[in-house]
Amino acid sequence: MTRSSLQTQISEVERELEQRSRVYPRLVAKRSMKEAEARIHTERMEDVLATLRFLESHREQFLALVKEKVSAG
Repeated sequence: MTRSSLQTQISEVERELEQRSRVYPRLVAKRSMKEAEARIHTERMEDVLATLRFLESHREQFLALVKEKVSAG
């Protein structure tokens, strides 16, 4: 299994959010999805994006911490 970089994951979540912004309003209008459900799913994906961006922006600190923990045994 190939692993995706954080930047690739961020791009994918951004793409998914863009898709949802186009699809969910139509589903709500057709009553296939409740507005509250669409909002919850969108907010959760926005939270995923925020987490990935945080990890990416602190990448070096995380790598240093992991290296330190591994070295400590």
